[in-house]
Amino acid sequence: MDKKYTQSFTKLTDRAKFLLAQTEELAKTGSWELDLQTNALYWSDGVFGILGYPPGAFEVSFEKAFEVIHPDDRPAALQAMQETIATGKPYQIEKRFVTQNGQIKYIRSKGKLVYDEHHQPIKLVGVFQDISDTRLAELKWQEANERLQMVLQAGYESVWDFNPLTREMYLSEGFAQNFGLPDSGTMSNNDYFNSRYHPDEREEILNDFRQKAYQTNEIHWLKEFRFKKINGEYAYVRDRAIIKRDEKGAAIRVVGSIQDITNEYYYGLLDKIEKEVMTLSFREDITVSHLLYTYLSQLESVFPVFKTSVLRIVDGQLFHLASPSLPQAYIDAINGLMVGDELGMHTLATDKKMPIHATQQLTEGRMANFTGLAQQFGLGACWAQPILNANGTPIANLLVYFDTYKGLNTIEAQAISRAQRLISVLMVKFEYVAHIQKTNERYTLMNKATNDAIYDWD
Repeated sequence: MDKKYTQSFTKLTDRAKFLLAQTEELAKTGSWELDLQTNALYWSDGVFGILGYPPGAFEVSFEKAFEVIHPDDRPAALQAMQETIATGKPYQIEKRFVTQNGQIKYIRSKGKLVYDEHHQPIKLVGVFQDISDTRLAELKWQEANERLQMVLQAGYESVWDFNPLTREMYLSEGFAQNFGLPDSGTMSNNDYFNSRYHPDEREEILNDFRQKAYQTNEIHWLKEFRFKKINGEYAYVRDRAIIKRDEKGAAIRVVGSIQDITNEYYYGLLDKIEKEVMTLSFREDITVSHLLYTYLSQLESVFPVFKTSVLRIVDGQLFHLASPSLPQAYIDAINGLMVGDELGMHTLATDKKMPIHATQQLTEGRMANFTGLAQQFGLGACWAQPILNANGTPIANLLVYFDTYKGLNTIEAQAISRAQRLISVLMVKFEYVAHIQKTNERYTLMNKATNDAIYDWD
């Protein structure tokens, strides 16, 4: 009977050891026990495994156990243990172990006191758990987050982070730098952000976003639209976003980045218009007046604040060539006038042969009679550019009027400068064609008026 009992107990013990070993391996844990009377220390096989040693590879001692702790973590580990022994509170600390091959492992250590019948602490028992995978993932995430925060604080990108569940929205500091928007925290930005869309596009943008986020499983959203800056101007932007979804496909987070593509947008339009006008200029039936009218009309469609005009200079007089949106009565009033001081901007551009690099207010005294005439038709400011021929002689003026006095932004100034260069090329081309036609006409008349045999040999 005693033999059978002993055999059963042995089997139970072996099974318990086997299950403990398997549990420690699966959970990446190891048990330990410290005798407070003798300082004797016991490690289970799992502790040896965490450190990369085979079970029982060496005799465990308090000193040896202290050595496997990372040098920077030893003081805190010892203090926590002494505090537990002195106060009886549970032992709990995170520290690093240095394994047999020098690898660093992050360890969560928990323990508690064991008391004798006199309620005196006699042992400290506990467990080590290898949490390296979790801790390293957290550190990588923290590092990436810090890197992102540094980028956002530097203002390089205008990044937004939207929570579809709470409707909270975070805007990076890039919005302040790129669009002048104030820092309004992370709680109520969504409605404020939506209010910056152009009224003509707002519903279409919101409907498109909602459809992608809530009615599909797509994870990307891309949209181009107009976004209102703090100064009231609209920037053309490209918004790219990533939609994060849960296991059921529901949107739980959306992170996007807005890029200001205003220059790209306008320069693309100007390139397109200029190519079309150059192509049109090769038609035999096109006139310079028709060509310029077409070009200026397209320019005004891109910049609605512009009222453009080109006046040809002939023998000191100004003659109308093209003015798509100026009142006809105003065009008639200035057509045929002599170039003189009373003509204000017309004279400045013509005499100096240089562009006027600042918008001129038409209420200035030097505008004289021209000022009153312009104001009668609601014109408040003008930008003038000379049109020069191949010899550098002014042959026309490009005038850009505004209803009110305003400075030009960079894109408007670039557009006017490009228009001046293109119109100069076009008018020189038409002058050259006119010269060739006149020469041919003279040649024809000479040929008719004489019996000489004329030939042309290349």
